[in-house]
Amino acid sequence: MCALGLRRSPESDEWFGGYFMNLMASELLMIVIVVGYVLWTWPVVAWPTVEVLSVVMVIVSPIVSYPFAKVLWVAVELVFAERR
Repeated sequence: MCALGLRRSPESDEWFGGYFMNLMASELLMIVIVVGYVLWTWPVVAWPTVEVLSVVMVIVSPIVSYPFAKVLWVAVELVFAERR
């Protein structure tokens, strides 16, 4: 264990940064999966399936990727933070 806390002081930007990373990761994951499915079934694309897949990805992806996005943001914060 590295004992690095993921909860910082309220005045820091940890919530916004984690939210931003989560949004970017979720949208990228959704685009890759939906476009991959469309290209995989290209001659005859089942568009209702694409719609359902998109809605499910919009709901599930942020929930699944939030812990990873939070850790990624803390890592970015550590790299670019001033040395104290």
